[in-house]
Amino acid sequence: MKIHLQLFFCLAASQLLMGSLFAQLAEKDLKPLLSPTIYAVPGVRMNVYFRNAVLCERPYDYHFKVTCPVQGTTVQGEGRWTLFLDKNHTGRFPFKLDVCAPDGKVLGETETTLVISPKDAGKGRKIKLLLIGDSLTHISSYPNRLAALLSRPGNPEWKMMGTHKPKTTWYMAREGVAYEGYGGWSWRSFVTRYKEPLDRLGPYKNRSSPFLYKNEKTGKIELSVGRYLMDNYQGEKPDFIIIMLGINGCVAGATEKNAKKNFQAEFGFADILLKELRSACPNAIIGLCVTIPPNTDELCMNGKPWDRYLWLRAQHQFIKEMITKFKGRERENIYLIPTDLNIDTYNGFPDFNKCHPNRYGYHQIAATVYSWLKAMLNKQMKDP
Repeated sequence: MKIHLQLFFCLAASQLLMGSLFAQLAEKDLKPLLSPTIYAVPGVRMNVYFRNAVLCERPYDYHFKVTCPVQGTTVQGEGRWTLFLDKNHTGRFPFKLDVCAPDGKVLGETETTLVISPKDAGKGRKIKLLLIGDSLTHISSYPNRLAALLSRPGNPEWKMMGTHKPKTTWYMAREGVAYEGYGGWSWRSFVTRYKEPLDRLGPYKNRSSPFLYKNEKTGKIELSVGRYLMDNYQGEKPDFIIIMLGINGCVAGATEKNAKKNFQAEFGFADILLKELRSACPNAIIGLCVTIPPNTDELCMNGKPWDRYLWLRAQHQFIKEMITKFKGRERENIYLIPTDLNIDTYNGFPDFNKCHPNRYGYHQIAATVYSWLKAMLNKQMKDP
């Protein structure tokens, strides 16, 4: 159990000395921020953590109510709604989350859709995956767990594409796991990061974006996913592209005044990369992982309790703009994956780490990605 005596003294001091700062941070948003779809699959636990859906300093001051015809379990003490289905109960269901005052008055509400896919969706198929991301992918834990889930009975035969296959003690990628995920990278990095002398397979800190090449005729640096696929896979294309980027943009947003401007610039680079990915892989289904919130542990923020709320505000604004920008683009085969909702920011993070989950947290991320992937496989089975 995370009980820190230092936190008590830190909070007490902050109330006396930093009252004006907390007053400035008092803005809150009690309308739940939910992706257009929440995904689930029998045999895999799915959660909606209430504190991840609203912006406020004290989510435990409110009562959260879930209305859904599929019977889940609401655990108010832990602030979550949990669904774990043993039977092959599938379909699309309305899902509503209310935020209520202690007297029952509704202060904010949002409706979305819960999609439960068959446990054997995609069975008998062969699929290729390309994972793109930052340190949350680089650490290998979530890709490793996703590979383990896909290796269960009732799944397609899978192949992960990518040039990054860490074999160090801390970042050991299991057999068959590969990706393009690098610590500290952002959408901008994959579009602009180019270093000479060019090193494609060396230490990741010296690497250029795997998608950037120098045009031998003009000398210009060009973005070419098609050449990347030709050089590494003889032109073979991924069926699914899963992108987990944004956490590093939130870090900048938590410390700079013009966070919204920075976010819009970052999404501009997202547009560039997505356009190139779509050009090279016209039939690929693209999933965008919604940026996860920071660790609940106040002390991980350099011992300053208010720092976490600054970061939380930045993350909330970032995903609000992300959802606005990318929702409703299913016809383009672009989907949002609600990784922000199914992660326990208390038990799913180690002590004193701001944004990197522990094994439990990474497994929750993988479960969300897997549930989305099963929905996409089920969709493809139904499409003519």
